[in-house]
Amino acid sequence: MLRSWILIGCCLGLLVPSVGFGAVNLSGFQVHFGLNSARVSPRDRAAVARLAGELKSHPRTRIALAGHTDDTGSHALNVRLSHDRARAVRNLLVNEYGIAKGRIGIAWLDSSRPLAANGSEAGRARNRRVDIAFVSTEAFAGGASPRPAAASARNGESRKRAVHRQSVAVKSAPAPRRVVPRKVLKRVPLRYQPDGTTPEGGTEAIAELAAALKKDPARKLKIQGVSRGTRADLKLARRRVDAVRSRLLYIFKVSARQIEVSWFGAAEEATGDAAVGVLLQLLGTR
Repeated sequence: MLRSWILIGCCLGLLVPSVGFGAVNLSGFQVHFGLNSARVSPRDRAAVARLAGELKSHPRTRIALAGHTDDTGSHALNVRLSHDRARAVRNLLVNEYGIAKGRIGIAWLDSSRPLAANGSEAGRARNRRVDIAFVSTEAFAGGASPRPAAASARNGESRKRAVHRQSVAVKSAPAPRRVVPRKVLKRVPLRYQPDGTTPEGGTEAIAELAAALKKDPARKLKIQGVSRGTRADLKLARRRVDAVRSRLLYIFKVSARQIEVSWFGAAEEATGDAAVGVLLQLLGTR
């Protein structure tokens, strides 16, 4: 059930840039793991601490952590292990060092990007790792808040002049543009095995949706996770949504402003198909 997603993961791994991190000294960051383990050893916690320090020094920086495995074990095991390893490092950064979770994406590339040959134990040990797949130093969506007119009054300008300036700005502001209703341009349902987070198909469609979003920044993609409604199922729906969103952000580099996410119960009521785990809808005016 994982074969199609793993194949696309191998291809997408080639798209991850080898970035020069500039002022943010993140080059060479790696955390290594034991066989079939996602536990960060005390020795590697020092590398996580250094990464946390760099992220604190550069609060606008966002990263994606990529989990990797050697080539031993099944595809299903390696996908799960690479995911759990990336998540373990993110959890350390969030829970022990206070880094905002929204600044850290995760990608799991199983054994598709080895650093060394898997023919020896030393090579396999190098490949069982988490490293940095992507770095962005752009500001968060939304930018800085506009400075209120009253702030100039506090800096010596009279309140009367500040209010006058504000009223002039309001009068000269352009009339609001007519809002054109968005329509669904394309629907892509992703189906999963019970308890699975890797879709059974649809990976080519995800790539096509990403290309459509990058071609027209006015378009949006709505990612809806659906479940039977229990607490555990809703958590699973959220994990599925997060996995799709992470790939769009950190592999395809789609803008976060173009992605809307939600998750809820009653799959058969939401989509007309109880087997659907995630519904992707491309929204736009044309």
